[in-house]
Amino acid sequence: MVSINAIHDKLSNSLFSKYGKSVTLIKESSPTYNVRGEVTGYTETSSTITIVDYGITTSSKQRVNWGLVEPGDRTAAIPYDVEVAINDKLVINGVRFNIVDIRQPELPSRVVTLALLRKITS
Repeated sequence: MVSINAIHDKLSNSLFSKYGKSVTLIKESSPTYNVRGEVTGYTETSSTITIVDYGITTSSKQRVNWGLVEPGDRTAAIPYDVEVAINDKLVINGVRFNIVDIRQPELPSRVVTLALLRKITS
């Protein structure tokens, strides 16, 4: 049986090293407050990660195994050791995308994270 470390190494060497691109991951961190103590926003932290960006939806809305996918949505493979969450942002070629769904296949443990990305228009 193949070890999970061997699978991680194979993915890193054959997928992310070969087809990956550097992008900026933006995560919301601490809330910011106004003088009344109301949350007015969040500070953001950013880091550079490598993803494999694929599967751009170019036509009308589609139902796929992600559910309802909008035109312009993309999918990305993210290394297993990068923690991402729904509503985190990725900046790809200067364009901001919101992570709207995450899938983490288990084989027998998590080997990659698949993310559905939607372009932020406002």
